[in-house]
Amino acid sequence: MRPRRITIESMSDASPLFVASDVHGHRDALAEALRGRGLVDGEDAWCGGGARLWVLGDLFDRGPQGVPALRLVRRLADQAAAEGGLVDTLIGNHEVLMLGSRRFGGEPFTDADGHERQFLHWWVLNGGFEDDMGELTDEEADWLRSRRIVHLAGKSLLVHSDTEGYLDYGDTEESVNSAAREVLASGEPERWWRLFRDLTRRHEFMGEAGPARVRGMLRAYGGEELVHGHSTIPDTTGLEPGRVTEARRYCDGLVLNVDGGVYQGGKCLVARLDLSAVPLVRQRVSRPGRRGSGMPVRPRLQPQAQRGGRADADHHPPGERRERDQDAGPGPGGGHGDRAHGGREERVPHPTASVNSIVSHIRHNDPPP
Repeated sequence: MRPRRITIESMSDASPLFVASDVHGHRDALAEALRGRGLVDGEDAWCGGGARLWVLGDLFDRGPQGVPALRLVRRLADQAAAEGGLVDTLIGNHEVLMLGSRRFGGEPFTDADGHERQFLHWWVLNGGFEDDMGELTDEEADWLRSRRIVHLAGKSLLVHSDTEGYLDYGDTEESVNSAAREVLASGEPERWWRLFRDLTRRHEFMGEAGPARVRGMLRAYGGEELVHGHSTIPDTTGLEPGRVTEARRYCDGLVLNVDGGVYQGGKCLVARLDLSAVPLVRQRVSRPGRRGSGMPVRPRLQPQAQRGGRADADHHPPGERRERDQDAGPGPGGGHGDRAHGGREERVPHPTASVNSIVSHIRHNDPPP
C-alpha cells in the first residue's frame, strides 16, 4: 500500500497553528522567536512535532538575511513534514518585487497607468540586498513562485496584505492562487507589476468600512478571522516598536495583525492562533481619521527604519510607503503623489544609473544619487 500523503488541505485543524510575518531579512530574529514558541531547538531544527507554521510573506529586503531566512523555512518544512507537521510561506509584495527584479532587472516597461517602470529600480528603493539577488538559486526561485498568496487554515484566513485586492484575482482560495501562479509564470512584467501593486495595498480593514470588507473576504474564501502582516503594528498604533510584544486584534475582532515591525527595531512575532480562546473585542485607535476614510492617522516613522544597510525607507512604489498607499508619479522618477493623502512627490534615484552602481548603495548605505 502506498503511504498516505499528508497535504495542506488534509492536515488536522486540531494541530497547533502558528503564524509569523514580515521577517524582512532578519533570519536570526525569526529563529529566536520560533525557539521562544518551542518550535525549533537550539540548533534551529524543528521540534514542533505536528504543529503548523505559516509565514505570511516578505522574507526578503530591509535586512541582509533574506536568502538565509528562505532556507531556514525550507529546511524546517522538510523536518516538520517528517514529524507530521507543516511549515510554509505565503508570497508577499517583497517576494514579487525581488523575483521580478531577478527576472526583468532594469528592463523598462509601461504599467497600466502609462508610467514607465523598472523592477530593479523599485527593489533597490525598497531595501533589496545584492547578496540575496546573487545567492538565490534558480531552484529556490521556482519554489518561491509556486507558493500561495492566500490560504485558509482551519478558521483563519491567512494573507500577507491588509487589502481586499485579493478578490480581484478570484472568488475562491484556489482560483486566487492559480491566478497568481499564472502571473509569476508569465514573461509579462506589466502583469507582475499589477500583482506587486495589489499586494502592496494596505489599511483597507481600518475605519468604518473595514468590517464589511473583511466579511466579504471571509464569505469568499472561508474562515472566521483574517490574519495578515504587511502593515506594522508600531505604525498602525503609534506604539514604539520595542513595546509591541503580541499580535494586535482589531476590526470588530475579525482581524489579527502579526507584523511586529522587526525592521523598525520591533520583535519578530510568532502568534499561536486559537479562535476559541480569543475574545472578539472591538479595538480602535482614538485619533482623528484620514480625510474622509475613518482611518487612523499614521504616526511619525521611527528612526530605526533607516538602519541595517537598507535603501531609504521613504522611497516606495504604489502603496509601499511604509504604512500609507502612495502612487509613484509618471515615469520611474515619481511625481503625481498620493491620491489618498493629498499627494507628495517622492525623491528617487535616476533610473538610467547602472545596475551595479544602484545596488552598491545598498551595501554601503549611501544615499541614492
